Amino acid sequence: MNKDQVNKPRANVKYYIYDIEVYLNFFLAVFINTKDVRDMKYFSCRNLEALKEFISDKRLVLIGYNNFYFDDPILKAIFTGKVHTPKEISRLVNTLITNPTGNLVYELKFDVGTPWLKSIDMLQVLGGKDSLKVKAIKMGWHLIQDLPYPPNSKVTEEQARVIYKYCQNDVLITLELFKRHQEEILIRFELEKLYKVQGLTCKTNPGIAEALFK
Repeated sequence: MNKDQVNKPRANVKYYIYDIEVYLNFFLAVFINTKDVRDMKYFSCRNLEALKEFISDKRLVLIGYNNFYFDDPILKAIFTGKVHTPKEISRLVNTLITNPTGNLVYELKFDVGTPWLKSIDMLQVLGGKDSLKVKAIKMGWHLIQDLPYPPNSKVTEEQARVIYKYCQNDVLITLELFKRHQEEILIRFELEKLYKVQGLTCKTNPGIAEALFK
């Protein structure tokens, strides 16, 4: 299958792989164009307005790893003005992890729509199992890294540069997974079109069956 076939559902769609890193005093979102890795965008709390403008593009498809349950809600919270600072974003992250069924988390996951066109969650596409690190090891990725610093810590400018490289590597791993699993993604697009439903690109195969036949 030609890797560009995944673009068929809609003309002029822009596909970006992305990942987010959050610390008490630092926020980072990295986006890489699936067609040109030189097109790489970085956003921090210093340019949240630019981030909001970028993700509000209705031609934009965002691909991540566990993004439906983690990164997407963070972007939605930023876009809707629920959080503004690294400390507020860090507090939201703690809520996403410790209270995943709470009202705020449910609202961000299911009630607040995405300002971008749609999301693809590679974790769900690949069955909802294994961390990104495990996936990287299984496919023989050249650089395997642990999170460089504890998530609830403050980081220095020098440490922030390390986090930039770490996040970029995670995005490139996700990009490779995206390239290797076009068939699974295309099937989800086709099912969405056939059954006139949305969100199947963020579901496992059992989740798709439940959504279509419940």
